[in-house]
Amino acid sequence: MAAANIAVTFVQFVAEGGLGAAIVRKRDISPAYIGSALSVSLLIGVFSLTALAIVAVPFQRFYEMNSLALVVIILGVGSLFTGMSGVFEGLLQREMRFKSLFMANGLSWVVAYAFPAILLAMAGFGFWSIVVATLARSALKIVVLAFQCRGSLYLRWDRSVAGELARFGFGLTQFRFWSWSTAQAVPFAIGLLFGQERLGQFYLASQLAILPSQHLASVVTAVYFPVLSKALADPPVAAAQLGSVFTVLLVPVTAIGLLLAINSELVIELALGGGWSVAVVPFAILCIGAGLRSCLQISDAVNIARGDVYALANRKAICMIVMLVCLFVTQRYGLAGAAMSILVGHTLMLILTIPLIITGLKIERALLAAFAVRNGLALGIVVCVDILLWRILATDVVSAMNGLVLSVAANILISIPIAVFLIDRLRQGLVRRIRNGAGA
Repeated sequence: MAAANIAVTFVQFVAEGGLGAAIVRKRDISPAYIGSALSVSLLIGVFSLTALAIVAVPFQRFYEMNSLALVVIILGVGSLFTGMSGVFEGLLQREMRFKSLFMANGLSWVVAYAFPAILLAMAGFGFWSIVVATLARSALKIVVLAFQCRGSLYLRWDRSVAGELARFGFGLTQFRFWSWSTAQAVPFAIGLLFGQERLGQFYLASQLAILPSQHLASVVTAVYFPVLSKALADPPVAAAQLGSVFTVLLVPVTAIGLLLAINSELVIELALGGGWSVAVVPFAILCIGAGLRSCLQISDAVNIARGDVYALANRKAICMIVMLVCLFVTQRYGLAGAAMSILVGHTLMLILTIPLIITGLKIERALLAAFAVRNGLALGIVVCVDILLWRILATDVVSAMNGLVLSVAANILISIPIAVFLIDRLRQGLVRRIRNGAGA
């Protein structure tokens, strides 16, 4: 199943084709556009399934696993649903119907995947229990999504719409390909350089450091993306919204990331237990970049909404190369060097994508400078509080666990009013610019 997913996962993100994002970012949408998107999704799904069927047997011979080709083809049937799911999810996200999205994903995972997989496994079906449950999940999800979007189930074909979707989708797929390649290449290089044991230690440390901020940013991005797509008609409003979202993520996530980095040894011991001292330093380094990674996800969403997918893909490719080069250069420093390489790659990606946003949204230098100064001061205040809390924690006035919980709570309580104040300042600046523009 793990071997099959190597091929199937890659094909399925190609099969989605960026159609969901194209639906969300489209300012004025028509039934012909939706119908053409559904037709394109079916064509891509058929092509993806055909490609999997062609490579299935050579793939099986390469891994020397019986039944692997059959598993790949059966799982590939799900690619027929992937593009249509993307279209329906884009429609629901565009309308901010997140409850409907939750129902589709929740029902498909619990009803169609978890229960059948467990029951079939208990009955002795082995890996086939996961194969059947995976396909059932895809089928139930498309049924629930289709029911939620039942007024849009009409296939049409408009050549101009298909061309527009293909251009945007191909660029977004390139970006996702380089993101996927980076996610695969870095662990591969770490395993090659340091061995399986160190790879396992680094994997757990990176998951513990990256996943919380990544999931938080993903939730914010899912809500912000349709809002941003509508606001792009008025660049000053979109710029003010972006500043608010950056502030909401940058200040508290960076603060908590720094706090976890300061207490990295305690966090690793609490989360993973003893004997994981090797994971402490890479965990601390990756925690330092928590706020940066959150803002990177938002900046990617802004550039995708603006349609700069090809520029985004090129920058992602450059950053992957830089990250791998840094990884080989810093291998003498072990897992700490690997963590620094990832941090350098993420920082470079943000540096390369921010100019696209500044140009696209026509952000004034004064607004940019004010944002940088205010957020810098806010982060400085939070860092001082973290250092004070760390000193209290080091004196054994409170237990380690209680001190960590107290520190996280203090960061949240401090970050919220600071973020609210900064957002209010952005709003006031926007109102002044609108009034001045109306007066002129």
